[in-house]
Amino acid sequence: MASKRGAVALVLSPSKAVINLGKSEGVQLGSKYLVYATGPEVTDPVTGDSLGQLELVKGFGLVTHVQENMATLSAEVSAGFATVGRGDLIRKVS
Repeated sequence: MASKRGAVALVLSPSKAVINLGKSEGVQLGSKYLVYATGPEVTDPVTGDSLGQLELVKGFGLVTHVQENMATLSAEVSAGFATVGRGDLIRKVS
């Protein structure tokens, strides 16, 4: 079974967001997540090969509350989620 793709489900404030992953996906209190959007595909200027899609970093957050199917992230810096929106992607970084 493929793992569920993490994303922002709800922005509560400029410093708090709800994600669509929870205990059932192994989310734990204190885990750190990167919040990002996907940008354009980048190509190597020499070979023309695709380097992949650029990740546009929107912030980092720590899990402060976990439920079965969702969790709450608190931004590492005040107003750290000011540009975060529903559907932005997340990835665990620690």
